[in-house]
Amino acid sequence: MMKRELCVGIIDTMINIESSCFDGRKIRVNYMNEKQIEVKDNWGHGTAVASSILQQNKEVSVELFPLFSLKEQVEIDHIISTLEYIYYNKSEEIQLINMSMGITDAPGEKIRILEEICSKLEKKGVIIVAAFDNSGYISYPAAFPSVIGVDISKEVYSHGQFEYITNSIVNIRGCASPKRVIWNNNQRMIVKGSSFVTPIITALISQIMCKGIIEKQRVMDSLKDRA
Repeated sequence: MMKRELCVGIIDTMINIESSCFDGRKIRVNYMNEKQIEVKDNWGHGTAVASSILQQNKEVSVELFPLFSLKEQVEIDHIISTLEYIYYNKSEEIQLINMSMGITDAPGEKIRILEEICSKLEKKGVIIVAAFDNSGYISYPAAFPSVIGVDISKEVYSHGQFEYITNSIVNIRGCASPKRVIWNNNQRMIVKGSSFVTPIITALISQIMCKGIIEKQRVMDSLKDRA
């Protein structure tokens, strides 16, 4: 089976681009609007997510959309505009998107618009992987049928393992235990939660896609076989 190049879009905080964990890797930071800010004290989350994906798959490149800081709430309008930008400008380049974040409370009309753009991206062949809220609330876009929603489970004991869930808004459950990630200035941080399980699943999906399996249903079948 022929391998293919894959670019993973990451919607998160800014990363510490100078971190040694990114040496020699293809990383592009896309400031598509004034909301995508660079704030040094918020590099940790994005760095942890991006480094987790890149460590698990040496063959992918990354395009980062720095959308929020850890000091502020993510706004649904900014998520919608970022996904719309990818749809109209980047959907031929970016085949996989990681969103280690989401919205739990927003007007119904805004949620409908968010679901619509996620569905349009799915129809274009873009796979979105998104984290559920750690408090157990339904969160978006993870809950949409067009998105692979990732949660955590105390029944999963290793960060290399996961549960495949059927007939649920949750698609994948990973390990709830703390894990060590790269944070600011090459420091290591102990973290836990769906935000940090999601890039593990994204990396696994990227490995599948790099082997030439790019259709979402075939990717899901492969995940099910590995669960």
